[in-house]
Amino acid sequence: MNDKNKYSNVTLESVKRNPLVNAFIESANDYLGTIGYSEHGMRHVSLVASIAENVLFI
Repeated sequence: MNDKNKYSNVTLESVKRNPLVNAFIESANDYLGTIGYSEHGMRHVSLVASIAENVLFI
């Protein structure tokens, strides 16, 4: 299988449902909160994903 087809079925929703991805997001949000940053959890991730999608399809 080539790399192009390897990731063709990856969607934002499948990534959001992945428990390992969610654990990384929660841990990062906890760490960033400890050092004084505002919310960087799922809301932030969704915003960044949306912006990345817009950039990719320009």
